[in-house]
Amino acid sequence: MTAPNTNPLLTTTPPTGPALTPPDRAALVLLPLERTSLALRTATVIKTGRSRVSVPRLSEDVPSVWTAEGEEMTRGDPTVDELVLTPAKVAGLTVLSRELATDSDPAAAEMTGESLARSLRRTLDTAYLTDPGTGIPSVGVLTTPGIQTWAMTALSNLDVISDAVNAILAADGTPDVITLSPAMWGRVWKVKASTDSAVPVLGSPAGASVQPGTTTPPGQSATGAALPTL
Repeated sequence: MTAPNTNPLLTTTPPTGPALTPPDRAALVLLPLERTSLALRTATVIKTGRSRVSVPRLSEDVPSVWTAEGEEMTRGDPTVDELVLTPAKVAGLTVLSRELATDSDPAAAEMTGESLARSLRRTLDTAYLTDPGTGIPSVGVLTTPGIQTWAMTALSNLDVISDAVNAILAADGTPDVITLSPAMWGRVWKVKASTDSAVPVLGSPAGASVQPGTTTPPGQSATGAALPTL
């Protein structure tokens, strides 16, 4: 994600002039996008104005061995390489007449900003999860080679989620986010505490103060991880 600049948004069609100032863009589009985008809520966001960003990546820790007192310690180095990231742009353009923007209720501009934010969110989140990496966006999370998968066909308990979490822990990872589609979220809600119980494992959604789609689920969270939805 590129850092916002201090220049107004300009059109390239004469007469060129300011369309939205940075505060307008932040209030109408950027802030709603940051609140709702799965990618921006679960990934590490790097704000930059550069065309390329170099990120160090650690693939092997510094080796350590038992050493007797007085003996020389063996030197070891971590295995580190570098990822060169090229920021890509996802954009949307709409035209709001000056008369509508100035003479109508402010809701007109808000509705336009919300519509643009929703469109950007869908485009960004779809690429974040499933893009094949053959075009402008990088390869998505689910299409990254070498990832492990678990089937969630007959979902009578949450063991499959526990298995996935344990696999991440075994690889020294931190399973802090579990991402569910709305359809899968509904199936998870239906998993009961026991075969003769009507109580969902994750608690009752009816009295929840936080609804599905947020980063903190109501009631229990599966294995302690947040459950945002796409």
